[in-house]
Amino acid sequence: MELKQYQRDVLKEVGRFARTYAMAGDAATAYDRFMGDIGLTPGHGGVERYRDDLAGIPKVCVKVPTGGGKTFIGACAIDVLSDALPSHDEVVVWLVPRREILVQTLRNFRNPEHFLRMRLDRDFAGRVEVLDKEDGLRGRSFSAATVGDQLTLFVLSYDSFKNKDGRRAYAENSSLAGLTAYQQDVGTAVDVEGADDTALISALAGTNPIVIVDESHHAGSKLSLDMLRNLNPRFVLELTATPGKGANVIAQATARQLKREEMVKLPVVVYRRPDKRTTISDAVMLQRRLEAIAEQDEARTGRYIRPIVLFQAERRGTEGAETYQKLKEKLVEGGIPEEQIAV
Repeated sequence: MELKQYQRDVLKEVGRFARTYAMAGDAATAYDRFMGDIGLTPGHGGVERYRDDLAGIPKVCVKVPTGGGKTFIGACAIDVLSDALPSHDEVVVWLVPRREILVQTLRNFRNPEHFLRMRLDRDFAGRVEVLDKEDGLRGRSFSAATVGDQLTLFVLSYDSFKNKDGRRAYAENSSLAGLTAYQQDVGTAVDVEGADDTALISALAGTNPIVIVDESHHAGSKLSLDMLRNLNPRFVLELTATPGKGANVIAQATARQLKREEMVKLPVVVYRRPDKRTTISDAVMLQRRLEAIAEQDEARTGRYIRPIVLFQAERRGTEGAETYQKLKEKLVEGGIPEEQIAV
């Protein structure tokens, strides 16, 4: 899969920022210089100042609309960042928000015929190992010898170091004792608060990894930020279509660019509605109008294309959250048969 022009432009800016940071040695200073080079001054003219969450270590964001190939951009950025910020240990931690995305991302990066893995193999001469949390806990292909001889890509979820199961990553681990002892000897070991010297989180921190945060708008909590700090990252690159407040956006693609590259095949029409209930009812009415057109088309051509409505529910636990259960109840109340509602 070849890069589209807008993807090349985004990667060019990522590389330019990384090289600026390598010279400046401080993320905020690099950000000011980076913006200054294109005639912008942080703190003036609506340009936000750099938000330093990691004590001078860069945490910057790439904004790409849904369907624009954010994951491919992230995979290509690994080589760009490795060239700009060389290290003995080529370790990358790729963070995703949910288990289903974790499973899919692992499957794609491990598949030698998938374009994501093919890109990594091309950039790193086939010396690529893709690991999950269990691999790390067992020390499989994660040792003093392997981290200096290959690209080691850990695909993890935001919860990998949280909750009860996540605490295993902070516990003593004899499988990683050799690696962490080596890190002690060469002076790269990091003391992670609450973690054993041989723990997985300590071993990862000792490699000073590049961190790619996919769908970064889901990672705005204090726990997520603490997790990033514990990883002792060399560089953090966030990928999202909807940057959160305070995100340090250094590059972005627009819907117009995606359409020009034929990444968006159909017109996209956006309307604003005053409230959730109106939005839902109007969406259902639109679906019914399209359904009538689809039935007419079927009678004429024998082909049937079913129009659907996709609602994005909100997470449980927040006050007034429009959860999938609440959405489903409103749809049923509106006359949609329950068997026609998939979650």
